[in-house]
Amino acid sequence: MQDEQELTRDVVGEYVELKKRMKSDEERMRAIETVIFDNPVMQTDSRIKIVQGSTKYLITQAGYENLEVVGVKTTITETRRKDFDEFDTETQGLLLQNPLNVESKTSKASIRVR
Repeated sequence: MQDEQELTRDVVGEYVELKKRMKSDEERMRAIETVIFDNPVMQTDSRIKIVQGSTKYLITQAGYENLEVVGVKTTITETRRKDFDEFDTETQGLLLQNPLNVESKTSKASIRVR
């Protein structure tokens, strides 16, 4: 019984130590990523690849209303509206002409190890 409790304490203790180390390592990784992103020479290192963030467009309420006014169907079901990517390219172009129709969200660039 006592051996089992000691084993449990050891396992839990190891978990706590790993968690602390992991948090410290994550902070170091973020700092190193910042240095790499700020230094173009480091970005060309053959051991890594910089992947640019992608941009996603979200249609605003005004954008949906403008589409409905011109007769474009904006719903797939009663409760689900079409996403930007689900419209044809002509409609997407119309949406992008007015900045009030869409909001753009760009994901963060990332570093991949080759």
